[in-house]
Amino acid sequence: MEGASANMDSKQNQNSDGGDPQIWTKDRAGDNGTVKPPGGEDTTDTVDHRYGWCGWKPDCLQKFNKPVWLLVCLGFYSFIQGLVVNGLINVVISTLEKRFDLPSRQTGLIASSYDIATATLVIFVSYYGGRGHKARWLAFGCMIFAVGAVIFGLPHFTTGLHENISGSLVCVTDESTEECVGSSLSNYFYVFVLSQVLHGIGNTPLYTIGVTLIDESVTVHQSALYLGIFYGLSAIGPGVGFIVGGSFLNIYTDTGLVDVDSLGLTPNDPGWIGAWWLGFIIGGVIAVLVAVPLFGFPSELPGTKEIRATKVDQAQQSKHNDHVSNPGFGDKLSDFPRAIKYLLKNPTFLCFLLLSCTEGFIVSGFSTFGPKLVETQFGLTAADASLLFGICAIPGAGFGTILGGYLVKRWKLKIRGMVKFSCITNICTMVAVMTMLVRCSQELVVGVNVDYEGNMTSIAGDRQLINDCNSNCGCTRKEFNPVCGDNGMEYFNPCFAGCTEGTEDAQHFSDCSCLELAPTNTSLTATAGKCGSDCGLLPMFLIGTVLLMTFQFLAVIPGLECVLRCVPESQRSLAVGVQWIFARMLGTIPGPIAFGAALDTSCILWQQDCTGAEGSCFLYSGSGIAWKFTLMGFSCVLVTLICFLLALWTYNGPADDEMDDETKEKKYKLDVDDDNRNVKLVSSSSQVGIVANESLPVSDDVFHDENDDDEKTSGNVDHDSRV
Repeated sequence: MEGASANMDSKQNQNSDGGDPQIWTKDRAGDNGTVKPPGGEDTTDTVDHRYGWCGWKPDCLQKFNKPVWLLVCLGFYSFIQGLVVNGLINVVISTLEKRFDLPSRQTGLIASSYDIATATLVIFVSYYGGRGHKARWLAFGCMIFAVGAVIFGLPHFTTGLHENISGSLVCVTDESTEECVGSSLSNYFYVFVLSQVLHGIGNTPLYTIGVTLIDESVTVHQSALYLGIFYGLSAIGPGVGFIVGGSFLNIYTDTGLVDVDSLGLTPNDPGWIGAWWLGFIIGGVIAVLVAVPLFGFPSELPGTKEIRATKVDQAQQSKHNDHVSNPGFGDKLSDFPRAIKYLLKNPTFLCFLLLSCTEGFIVSGFSTFGPKLVETQFGLTAADASLLFGICAIPGAGFGTILGGYLVKRWKLKIRGMVKFSCITNICTMVAVMTMLVRCSQELVVGVNVDYEGNMTSIAGDRQLINDCNSNCGCTRKEFNPVCGDNGMEYFNPCFAGCTEGTEDAQHFSDCSCLELAPTNTSLTATAGKCGSDCGLLPMFLIGTVLLMTFQFLAVIPGLECVLRCVPESQRSLAVGVQWIFARMLGTIPGPIAFGAALDTSCILWQQDCTGAEGSCFLYSGSGIAWKFTLMGFSCVLVTLICFLLALWTYNGPADDEMDDETKEKKYKLDVDDDNRNVKLVSSSSQVGIVANESLPVSDDVFHDENDDDEKTSGNVDHDSRV
C-alpha cells in the first residue's frame, strides 16, 4: 500500500503544472466520444471509437458499435461470398459452357481465377491492412466483390436473346453435314475471368483482416464462438448457393422477354438454358447493402485495448517476439520480409500452415466434385445431385464449424487442448471418409460397356456405339441424352437407339430399331432418361456425407484459434494471410485439379465434337472413382492428423499458458487506500480507467489518459506504476 502511494505521488509530480494526476472521466451529458480533464475543457480522444459515416455519428447509432453487430455484418459478407463464389459458380459452369460455347478447360480457369487473385494479394493485404483501418478495408473489399458479382451477370444483358440451336435427337436417314463454326460469344470468357479476379480482390480482406478484427474485439473464449458463427455462415453459403442456383436454372434465361411455352422446351431439354445470371445480380445488390454498415465501424471497437490487455499471451516463445511487438515495427517496407521470416521460424505455426493445405485440398476437391460423385454413383440427374449435396453440406459444414467454436468456448480450451480436440475429430474424419466407397452398381450403356445383344464388354468406342441398326442415322457423340428402352437397356441417345419418331417434348420415342437386337420382348419404344436402379444405398451415403462434413469442419475453428494464439498479436493478420496463401497455392487450387484428374482417369466414354476432338466425360467407372476419392481423402486427413501431433510436440508456450482469463483479469482490479483517498481500477465490458473514488460518475463509466494505453497494450501491466 505504501509503495502504491509513493508511486502515485511520483506520477503526480511528473505533471508539468504540479496539479492532480491526469485522470479523465466520460462526459456524463452523453457518449460523445470526448474526454474531460478534471480542470477544464473537453479534449477529443486521439482515436475515434464512435460508429457513423463522414462525421455523422449520433448517439442513436452507438448501439450498433458492438462486436455482435460487427459479427452480423461480417457474417452476411462471408455468407454471400460463399453463396456466389463457392455455390452459384459451381452450379452454372455447365450452363456457361452451353450458352457461351466454352470448353471445359476455360471454365476450369474461370473457377481458378478467384483463388489465383486471392493468393497474389493476400499477404500484402493482410500485412498492411492489418495495421490500418480494418473495417474500412473490409468495406471497400465488399464493394469490389459486389462489382465483380454484377459483372459476372452482365453478359446476359449484352448478348441478346438465346437461340435454341439443338439439332434433332432421333435417327435421320437423310445425310446432312454438320457445320463446325466458332462463336463470338466465347470471348465472354475474359469477362468471367475479370469478374472472378474482382471477387478474389474483394474477398482477400475477409478471411484475414476480418478474422483478426473479430478476434481482437472480444475475449479469447468469445472469439472461438464468434469465429465459429462467422465461418459457419461461410460454410452454409455454398450449400444455399447450390439450392438457389439449381432453382434459378429451372427458370428460362430470357423469361419475361419470350413466350417460353411457344419454344416447346422444358428444363430437361438439352437446348434449355436456365437463368444462370439471376443469382449474381442479387448477390451483388446484397453485397452493397452489407458494405454500407461496414463503412460505419471505427478502426477499433470501444474497449478493444482493454480486452487486449487482459488476454493471456500464448504465443510460441521466441527471441523475435519482442522485436515484432515493437510499435515501430512494420512502418518500413524493409520490415515486411523480416516479418515473414520470423513467422516461418515458428515451428508450431509451420505445422498449422501445412495442415491448412491438406484441409483445403480435400475440402475444395470434395465440394467441387461432390455433386458429380453423387450423380455418377447413384444415377441421379445433375440437378437432383446438386440439391442433395447442398442439403448435406448445409447441416454438415455449418453445424460442424459453429459447434467447434462453441466447444472451444464452452471448455475454455487453450492451444494444447484445441490441438488434442482436433486430433480426435480427425480420427473420426478418417473413418467417415470410407463413406465414399458406398455406391450403386455400375451404370450400363449399350455400346459402351454392354453390346447391343446385352453381353458385357470392357471396350468402349465408336466400333461399339455404331451398329448396323444405326449406321445410317448420322449419330454423333456430341450430346449425351440417354434413353431407357422398354427392354430395360439404356442407350446413349435416341439416335443410337435407332429411334425415328419422337414426341414434341422429347420425352418419348418410338420405332427404335436397335431395341429388337436384345433377347427380350420389346415394342421398340424408349423413354428419355437413364434406366437407373434404386439400390437403396443413397440414404446411407448421404448420412455418411453429413458426418464427414461435420467431423471435417469441427476442427476449423480450433485450428484457426491456434494460428491466432501461437504468434504475437502484432503478427496475427500476417499469420492468417500467410496461412491463406499457402492453403490456396498448395490446397484449394490443386485440390479440384487433382480430384478432376482422378475423375478423368476413371472415364470410360468421352464427348466427341464434330471435329473429332474429345470434350467432357459422359460415363465414369464407379469403382474407380470410389477408390481414388477415398484414398486421396484418407491420405489428406492422415497428413492433417500428423501435423496436429507435430504441432502439439513443437509448441512451447509461455509459463502462464494455463492461466485463465478471469484469473488474469483479477490482476487489474486494485483497491488502494492512501490518506483516506481510494484509487480503483474500474473495468466494464468496454471501458477501463483509474479514477478517484469521489470522481466516479453515477454510471461508473470512466476513461484514463490516452498516454497510458501503451503500458497496457502489451498485457503485462505493472500495478504500482499504473497507480
